[in-house]
Amino acid sequence: MYALLGLSVFLGIPILLIYLGLSIGKKGKKKRIEQFRISYEHALNGTDRKDALLKGRIYYSSLRAKNRLTLFDEQTITNDINTMKS
Repeated sequence: MYALLGLSVFLGIPILLIYLGLSIGKKGKKKRIEQFRISYEHALNGTDRKDALLKGRIYYSSLRAKNRLTLFDEQTITNDINTMKS
């Protein structure tokens, strides 16, 4: 009986820590994405197109698996930059 209790504690604690780590990681990722979005929108309100391009790529790559941009993302960034003030 004590062996079963020890085994469940031995397995339960790491599983709980992994679950909590993943939950915190997801919240942290959402917060980072929101910060990237705000930074990108701020850059689009400025006049520095290179800065907007960089921040747009960072923002859109943060939305994708393996942080890889798609052609659609690049086109969206280009369209956004074309609407910027000169």
